[in-house]
Amino acid sequence: MRAFTTTLALTFTLCATAASAQVGAPRFDFSAGASGQVTSTEFTQRLSFPLYEETAEITGPVDPGKGVRIEIAGGVRIWRGLSAGVQVSRGSSSGRMEATYSLPNPFLFSSPRTATIETDTTQSTLDVHLQVRLALLRQGRWTATVFGGPSFTWLDQALAPDRITYTYTYPFEEILLQESGSGETSGQATGGHAGFTIAREMTPRVNLQGLVRWNRTNVDLETDLGTTRVPTGGVQVGGGVQFRF
Repeated sequence: MRAFTTTLALTFTLCATAASAQVGAPRFDFSAGASGQVTSTEFTQRLSFPLYEETAEITGPVDPGKGVRIEIAGGVRIWRGLSAGVQVSRGSSSGRMEATYSLPNPFLFSSPRTATIETDTTQSTLDVHLQVRLALLRQGRWTATVFGGPSFTWLDQALAPDRITYTYTYPFEEILLQESGSGETSGQATGGHAGFTIAREMTPRVNLQGLVRWNRTNVDLETDLGTTRVPTGGVQVGGGVQFRF
């Protein structure tokens, strides 16, 4: 979380520096709300590790579910309709995954034994979106703004090695898979995002705001039984309250 704190501090420092260089007082904003995942977050886990001088594999679809995300954001106007900001999105969900274990036979070359199991999975994400914003439309009390920029994602994801153990004993004709864990594998990576907001002014300092955002980050998660790539993000739709000062 030290990287997360450093990122936020650096972003707000840059925003304040840019704003202080402008003529006149800047306009800051802060918003809070929630969003929901619209598109599917399903992916396929692919893990491999050495066993009996061959390669063992674990594959299968993972559907971590969609869940609800908490959204907070802050920004500062730099020049006319141009502003800079940061948006923090935190979400968690639970779902199901299927894992097929293909393990080499120690006595017969190229004669793997396979078994499949289905179990639960969980996912938690923390996204920090650094943004450039541009207000494209102002009509009466309505304002439409587009935004985009890099995204930093911290991911906790339950994969097959976190929830399943395998037993493979003589005479190596059958694999026994059992649910036995509740752990998660963690990782982080950098991606990008883009989207737009539509705000309705309620008072000179308070807006109601709708949000549509697309983001994508590919996180490589390393387990004891190999590494797999997990795509995060998709389309999120939500809303909240924006305060201006």
